[in-house]
Amino acid sequence: MGAGGMGEVYRARDTRLDRTVAVKVLPRHLSDNPSLRQRFEREAKSLSSLNHPNICTLYDVGHHDGTDFLVMEYLEGEALNKRVERGALPLEQALRIAVQIADALDKAHRQGLIHRDLKPGNIMLTKAAAKLLDFGLAKSTLSAPAISSVAATVSSPITAEGMIVGTFQYMSPEQLEGKEADARSDIFSFGAVLYEMLTGRKAFPAKSQASLIAAILEHDPPPVMEIAAMTPPALDRLVRICLAKDPDERYQSMHDVLLQLRWIAEGGSQAGVPAPAAARRANRERAAWATAVIALLAAAGTMWLSFGAPVQDQAVARFSISMPDGVRLVAQVEEHNMAISPDGRTLALVAASEGQQRIWLRPLGALEARAVPDTEGALSPFWSPDGRYVAFFANGKLKKVPAEGGPVQIICATRGDNAGSWGSRGNILFTEFQGRPGIFQVAATGGEPALLVSPMEPERIIEFRWPYWLPDGEHFLFLGFEKGDKVHLSVGSSTTGKITRLLPVISRAEYAAPGYLLFVRNRTLMAQPFDIRSLKLSGEAMPLAEKMPYFLTGWAPFTVSSHGELFFQSGDSLSELTWLDRKGAIVGKVGERAFYQTLSLSPDQKKVVVEIADPGENNSDLWIYDLARGTGTRFTAAMGNESRPSWSRDGTQIAFGVHGMRDANLYAKKVGEAGDGQPYAPPVGNFQFPWDWSPDGRFLTYNQYNVNTGWDAWLLPLNGERKPVPLMQTAFNEGEVRFSPDGRWIAFFSDESGRGEVYVQPFPGPGERVRVSAAGGDAPEWGANGKELLYVSAVGELMSVPVRAKDKFTFGNAVPLFSVQRSQAADMTYGVAAAGDRFLFITGGGPESLPITAVMNWAQELKKR
Repeated sequence: MGAGGMGEVYRARDTRLDRTVAVKVLPRHLSDNPSLRQRFEREAKSLSSLNHPNICTLYDVGHHDGTDFLVMEYLEGEALNKRVERGALPLEQALRIAVQIADALDKAHRQGLIHRDLKPGNIMLTKAAAKLLDFGLAKSTLSAPAISSVAATVSSPITAEGMIVGTFQYMSPEQLEGKEADARSDIFSFGAVLYEMLTGRKAFPAKSQASLIAAILEHDPPPVMEIAAMTPPALDRLVRICLAKDPDERYQSMHDVLLQLRWIAEGGSQAGVPAPAAARRANRERAAWATAVIALLAAAGTMWLSFGAPVQDQAVARFSISMPDGVRLVAQVEEHNMAISPDGRTLALVAASEGQQRIWLRPLGALEARAVPDTEGALSPFWSPDGRYVAFFANGKLKKVPAEGGPVQIICATRGDNAGSWGSRGNILFTEFQGRPGIFQVAATGGEPALLVSPMEPERIIEFRWPYWLPDGEHFLFLGFEKGDKVHLSVGSSTTGKITRLLPVISRAEYAAPGYLLFVRNRTLMAQPFDIRSLKLSGEAMPLAEKMPYFLTGWAPFTVSSHGELFFQSGDSLSELTWLDRKGAIVGKVGERAFYQTLSLSPDQKKVVVEIADPGENNSDLWIYDLARGTGTRFTAAMGNESRPSWSRDGTQIAFGVHGMRDANLYAKKVGEAGDGQPYAPPVGNFQFPWDWSPDGRFLTYNQYNVNTGWDAWLLPLNGERKPVPLMQTAFNEGEVRFSPDGRWIAFFSDESGRGEVYVQPFPGPGERVRVSAAGGDAPEWGANGKELLYVSAVGELMSVPVRAKDKFTFGNAVPLFSVQRSQAADMTYGVAAAGDRFLFITGGGPESLPITAVMNWAQELKKR
């Protein structure tokens, strides 16, 4: 099975008891070494005195023809060091292993044995439990010290490969200094192992023996929560105490460590990120907030008394925020879903309850959040500089409401999805994604908005998103999407009109005292020094949190106050292709987890084409998955961003949008054909997306962006000259056009009422359009039999509408089937099985299910770097 400095291990058969065993052999040429033979005998004696489910069991010991051997329990599994090579362990698994190994060490210590060689390579992960191995360096505290000492170990050939990453990597400072080791030395090693399980990184990385020893003796590793943001603060604290340089500053017994670990695993970590067991508690909301408030007050001290300047030299505190039972955080990729007040006291959230999406306010000193009346349909909250008002967008209006209570006031009319910022001079900036291009400015007291920056100023920027006022009330940040699919974070002036690029990132940004810009790069929340006077970045960007959700729109879920409070969502944002039945239960999955964006089912229901994003390259490609086998084949590559595929009704080709590297935007490619495919329509602007093919194969519907009319629905004839004609081109946004199975009707999305709704009208006409959705909706899909129309409501429920679509279109009441989670794409796409009994959705990966992490005095962590 393996060989090393202590001999060889064989898998063998115990013929007397008919069981598989492991035989550890010290060959004759090694048994001549007194030190090795003594270590071998020590392991036998140590194991013989221990009987524990998490310690490898010794069955027999013997000597034959000059060869010493041990017969031990055969363990089938994987060594921990091999497992951590693939990355950090999930929190629940890491806690379970930590409890088991701590229990084993506690047993050994109570028997008077110090392991002295605890490391991932000496821990085996089996299906049943983790097992502690190799007591060859164990020392008894009940007898005279063992002859084999640390000094003897250090004098061995330390340049041999594996020595530094083995024994030395996990040694305590006192062991490296040749001092007497006791149980607290094992506790240090245990802390290093636990650190590696939680982060996927060694606590003390080094390139040489000298630098490694110096690191262990003199330096502390970065806190676990800096690397793994979802680590409970109690667990981060436990690791830090275990890794204290001074043994007197560590836990004094492994039993103490064990008790702390069990408390964390059972839910005692609610002051931070809930442990797996805590998430199942019925009263988790109230308990988590009570604990969080205590932690906050203890850590922040008099933070609330200092309103005029950032808090200095305060302790860093972390906790998580969950929504009350029955309240679901809403997250869409064109709008903010949270904003902290300027004084850091109250968090404004967008959440849904009882079928209504509203603004919720969560004071950090209270135990509960409260819904703000008359804010139905709210999007993208942001605060006034004095913290008295919360502004938001709803139903085609920019509105504001007093934070302490009062009537909602309308500021101005808007179009499309929005993001805004309230400046210190009383002006509000906002943009309209899928609405009018540019950055608009309006007085916070109300009035007609004026275009501050248009796509022609400068000409290279074709779309503006995520405006954010800087404290001076003159300059503002924004994200500019340029021709050629380039994106830059830039700063502009409201007085001179000058625009300066800052960073080539696809992320919204916020400014925070004492002088940092916060933004997301490669799924990591970063902070980089920024001079508010010169408007220049300096130094290096430093990470604050990893695994931030990824979106091509530039949205990133974080908010920061000027007083040192940071809130963000992070976690695993990979998504899955999931079959759901009509009750929302999972009935199957397809392929591997990835950054799925949009999808389209083949007409024969045997395959699906999906858009998969690459966060590192800021692009996306199309893949085709076999639904029966779950295997995927690349369909497009190296064309730019290939998005929103649509499978033709005869199954022979797929249409898709391409942006960034081609003259055309709308392409089609035959299934099974090599190459890039062919352009299908002349480019107009920079955005064209296909939606559906007519059943007779004569037409293709697609969306096209116009700087004057927003998103329009177009029709491409596939015969003759293929000259596109506008299907719907108004002052409103229309799109997502889907043909009925017989091709006589089209269902589509329009925001002509002030919010998105689903309509149906005859094709090719004439005839009146009929609104089908009642309180907001998009993503219409026809059932295969034409007797059902599906759509997604404004609060994220899949709705089923019975319809009759012959010479006249009539429909019944919409019935909710189940709640769906918005994928990472800007548009919801899903597939409907021919029988109508199941639906293929992109699940997971969206931010709605991710907890909100709060970090008090986050900038203090940057000072230590």
